[in-house]
Amino acid sequence: MYVHLQYLKRLFTVYNYSISPIFTTTIHGNPVMHLGNHRFNKYHRSKEPRTRWVCTKKKSGCKIGIITDNGVIIKVTNQHNHY
Repeated sequence: MYVHLQYLKRLFTVYNYSISPIFTTTIHGNPVMHLGNHRFNKYHRSKEPRTRWVCTKKKSGCKIGIITDNGVIIKVTNQHNHY
């Protein structure tokens, strides 16, 4: 799966290789995306094929958001405020 490196630079300090998102589900069946060391939950109002993902630390104030289209990252907004 191809990930736009320009967006990954805003997420992580990764410059020499790309990180592919890994899509799984929780034990309750909810969709989850893993990207590097961070985990994202699917935003409940997202409609396929374009999906919005929010950081699992959103309740703690993390404002990052990722939009995927058929599993490919097309947009990243803001940055993580935690590690």
